[in-house]
Amino acid sequence: MNNSYPAILAIETSTQACSVALRINGEIVYAEEAGQNVHSQVVLSQVQSLLNKAGKPLSALDAIAVGNGPGSFTGLRIGVGVGQGLAFGSKAPMIAICSLAALALSSPIDAEVIAASDARMGEMYWARYRKQGSELIELSAPAVCAPQDFARDMPGDTSGHLNRQLVGNAWQTYWAHLPELVRTHFVCPEPVLPSAAMVLTLAESEFIQGNVIDAKRFEPLYVRNNVAKKKAEQGAN
Repeated sequence: MNNSYPAILAIETSTQACSVALRINGEIVYAEEAGQNVHSQVVLSQVQSLLNKAGKPLSALDAIAVGNGPGSFTGLRIGVGVGQGLAFGSKAPMIAICSLAALALSSPIDAEVIAASDARMGEMYWARYRKQGSELIELSAPAVCAPQDFARDMPGDTSGHLNRQLVGNAWQTYWAHLPELVRTHFVCPEPVLPSAAMVLTLAESEFIQGNVIDAKRFEPLYVRNNVAKKKAEQGAN
């Protein structure tokens, strides 16, 4: 590990891809495996493999970063649980990185990025960001919707749509169900999943700013549950 960077271990398990990342000698090194129900089988071995490559014990870590969602309920519980266990073991704080932000950072160009992942049940998780290099500005908070309803949250003026970049795996899955407005002004991108490498890049900036969380207080971001709770509260009023 290079002393100019904080020693942060990053974990991303919000989709079918399970990945872990660590910066070693100034370079981000990561392990990734995709498949159904692989997370619990591989994540700890991925962690140990990277620590061995770095030649550092768990106690040498400055923080544990986890992509906290939105995403697969099971995947998030595994990633957050493992992250908390490692944080308790290393006595290091945790850093929460939105999995959609990690996805947005994978955009090949600096632009307004709309990141969307398949939420299953005919829905998609999405959020908008402004990407500039390795920095992101959140333009709209993570939300969940049916693909046919996506355009309701898009600005009516379509003149700037060509300056936007789509990233994620929801677009290809639901392309035929998206409103004509979207299909007219965008090209369907290749599916991409969030990775621990992007989580680590964002976490390094958060660490420098002091945005860390005690492991006991770390929670997954369940956008679908938040929406259901909000609707229940509105119905009670």
